[in-house]
Parts: sequence; C-alpha cells; structure tokens
Amino acid sequence: MDVASGDAPSYRAKFSEEKTTYRGRKQVFRLTNSDGSFREDVIARESERYPEAELLLSPVMREGKRLVPSPNLVQTRARARRELSRLPEPCRRLQNPEPYPVRFSRELGLIKRGYPVHLVEDATRHLDSRRGYATIQHVRRHGGRLLTTSEVLAGVLQSAA
Repeated sequence: MDVASGDAPSYRAKFSEEKTTYRGRKQVFRLTNSDGSFREDVIARESERYPEAELLLSPVMREGKRLVPSPNLVQTRARARRELSRLPEPCRRLQNPEPYPVRFSRELGLIKRGYPVHLVEDATRHLDSRRGYATIQHVRRHGGRLLTTSEVLAGVLQSAA
C-alpha cells in the first residue's frame, strides 16, 4: 500500500526478495465484455489510460479523515453479489475454477523485465495534443528518457564509427 505524502507516495519496506516493487502510484483497470461480464484486470501506473475500463482504486482517507462514509452491511452484501455474478462462469465454479485474468500493463511489464523506457519526443504526435503532452510528462516523471531524433541519429552514427 502506498501512503500519499503530498504529491508523492512514501517509500515502503520490501519484505519479500522475490517480489518486484514498482515505484509510483498505481491503478487497477477492470475491462468488461459487451454483456457487462468481467474480462480482465490490468495493473498499471496511475497515469496510464484505459478509457473503456472501470477504475478500481480510489482514495478513502485524506489527512486522517474518511472521504466517503463506509457502506453498511446490506450495501456491502449486495455489491459482493453483483460483482460475483459478473465474473466469468469458469472463475465462479467450485470445482477446478479458473483464475481470474489479471496482468500488468505493457509499461510495467517492460520495467519489470529491466527494459529502459525511451521516447523520441520530436517523432511523437498524438491526435489529442493534451494526451500527447500528458504522455511526455508521464515518461519524464517516471524516469523514462526523452530523446530527440538528432540525439538518436548521433548515437547511431557514433556507434557505427
């Protein structure tokens, strides 16, 4: 669990060596099928976007105070029934159930495998300029390297020499 401290989450101890820690805020995106049943969940950075997905994480406390009241038992039970009914049948069966599909986003997957994330800024154009700007800021904020076409070409020429 990340604990927000201003605009950034606080560092937390890692007790299990086999687990990978992804720094920064996360969000879980739930994707659904056309009939409303759940298809899969994607664990991603908070700044990533899956417009067709439902956001599963939301703040519940701020400065030691609850942001919204807790649901009562009847509301909790009704929600649990609704949500369970939307799981794929193979995940609901009692004998040999299939696991519900949960995956890491491509960005977190690349980081997990140790790949650096680079963006050639002057070769990037988004149809929506605000989203394009947000993508560049996201890469910058999360330690990705922003390059220009000239820098890439200079590096290619230097390595070829």
